[in-house]
Amino acid sequence: MATWRDVQNLIRTIAEDSLSSANVPAVVGVGYPPVRALQNVARSGVLVSVYDHGLAPDKTRWIPFPALPSVPILSDLSISGPSSISAGTSGTIAISGSPIPEDTLSITVLGSGSYQGASYTEPQSGSLDSFCEGFVTAFNTDAVTSYGTPSQGISGMVASYLGAGVIELQNNRAAAVALTLKATNGSVVSREIRRVMRQLQVTAWANSPDLRDTVCDPIEQAFSEQQVYFGSQFPDGTWARILLEEDISIEDNTLQDVFRRDFVIGCEYGILQTVVEYPIAVTQIL
Repeated sequence: MATWRDVQNLIRTIAEDSLSSANVPAVVGVGYPPVRALQNVARSGVLVSVYDHGLAPDKTRWIPFPALPSVPILSDLSISGPSSISAGTSGTIAISGSPIPEDTLSITVLGSGSYQGASYTEPQSGSLDSFCEGFVTAFNTDAVTSYGTPSQGISGMVASYLGAGVIELQNNRAAAVALTLKATNGSVVSREIRRVMRQLQVTAWANSPDLRDTVCDPIEQAFSEQQVYFGSQFPDGTWARILLEEDISIEDNTLQDVFRRDFVIGCEYGILQTVVEYPIAVTQIL
């Protein structure tokens, strides 16, 4: 979810990019500049600042809807393996699916006999390879609690990772072991629960009207285009609507020989809530 600092940086970036494209050497800062900086402008140069006036009083709320797609696609997870492993032999479990960005993948091995089985859940984002390695570690360790879901190793069973999503189980017990395999892939989704309008002010100072226009014309053009093209994206992928609401030129009541122009910018963006999606379980049918 975008923060107030993200909004400030977005407006600042738009102003900086517009000046850079027009080959205008100007410094763009955040916050009201100190008097000494304005005194330097009166001697030479220009200065542009972005000031945040806070949220506007009008806010909207509605039924939450997904603002970003669920991560990842949950339909491509599969697991396969033997229905049983004879004494003194080994069997392999094959898992295939997408990498694991910001979701949870878990696998459970249950069997007949006097053991309880083993399970492992990837607690953080990672690849299928790191998940399999973590499962092997959990499978071979009793009462593992550092991998998310507490696990219990199976006495007489040893797991090893062969790569490419393949896990080998070695049955060192005196009898065959029947297996039931289950993998669960869960995900998160961000839902937009309301939108707010933040009001910002982009101010340009220069020591002459002509220099002020040289600085302000690209800024005005950039924010006008942003309004036509709806807006820009934040780093998290959500969109902000940019509005050029007002501009003001000030010729007096400022420091001597400093000319100023203000742009009042409205930035409308969503407030998100991240929730866990229902997990999708894939069970091997024996």
